Formats: sequence, C-alpha cells, structure tokens
Amino acid sequence: HVLPILRNPGFYLLTASFCAYMAMFSGFTYHIYPLLLALSADTQSVVFAIALIGPAQVAARILILLFKQITIKRLGLLTGLAFPLAILLLKTPPSAFTLAALCVLYGGANGIFTIVRGMAVPELLSRHNYGKINGVMLIPMSLARALAPWAIAAYWTHSGTPEGAIHVILILAILVPVLFGLAIKANRIREAGP
Repeated sequence: HVLPILRNPGFYLLTASFCAYMAMFSGFTYHIYPLLLALSADTQSVVFAIALIGPAQVAARILILLFKQITIKRLGLLTGLAFPLAILLLKTPPSAFTLAALCVLYGGANGIFTIVRGMAVPELLSRHNYGKINGVMLIPMSLARALAPWAIAAYWTHSGTPEGAIHVILILAILVPVLFGLAIKANRIREAGP
C-alpha cells in the first residue's frame, strides 16, 4: 500500500528534487547547443564539448564502482552539487576548456544521478511497492520534463538574453541537491520517531 508513503514529507521532497532534476535535464539538453553557441562563436569547440557528455556519463558510472562504501544518500548529495557547479561554468568566459569542463562535469553527474534516482526510493522511502511509488513520482516528473524546455525558451525570448535561460537552469540545478538533502533530513527525523 502506498498511502503511508503519501503521508511521508520525505516522499514529496524527494519527488520535488527529481522534478527539479528532470526540468533541469530536459531544459538544458534541448537548449545546450543554442546556449553554448550564444556564448561562444567557436562551433567546433561547442560540438566537441557536447560530444563529451555521453562518454562522461559512462566513465562516471564506471568510476563509482571503485567507491563501494559510498551510500546512495551521499552519492545523491555529491552528484546533486555537481549540477550547479557545471551550470556555473556557463557564467565564466567561454573557451574550449570551460565548455569541455562543463559538459564533462554535467555528463558525469547525470550518469550517476540516474542511478541515484533508481536506488533512492528503497533507501529513503520504502523497500516495498517500489513500482507503485516510482509510478506516482513519475507523473509530476514527466510534466516537469515536458514543460521545462518550453518554459526556458519562453523566458529566453522574454529576457532577450541567454543569461535569462542560464539563471532558470541554475535555479533548477541548485534545487536538486537542496531538496534531496531535505528529503534525507525528513527520512532521518521519521526514522528517529517520537
């Protein structure tokens, strides 16, 4: 039964963290090429940097195999913190190096966070009804994923500058670890009990 989970504040905080992640992920993915081009006229460096995202995802997943002792809670927080750091690189003077560093950091964090998403529910909420809980969470996550590219494009058009889009993506990126951390705290309070 999922009703006890729906009475758990940690469920809503974790769902909100994942919604922020999905919005940031789809918003950034669908705008990365025009955003990087708006910041740097060097098309070759932009294309090369974007091509690094996939290999960085795979490399990061292989790398975490070396850290067998790390918990999903710690992994989620560390990875979540990497997202705003990556997006902040958009605010540095663009160069082939900063674009590549941004895409490697973002790709690596994304590769690990997909694993965190799959393992956080049994770790933070419940080891029972895994499919049902994830199904309920997926509804707002899918909406966030679908709406973000459109909302960011609309804000970019309204602000007339790529800075507007970067700020929206950065806010979403900051929300990922903040909400994830609050979900961990809510879980700790619940486990401590009255």
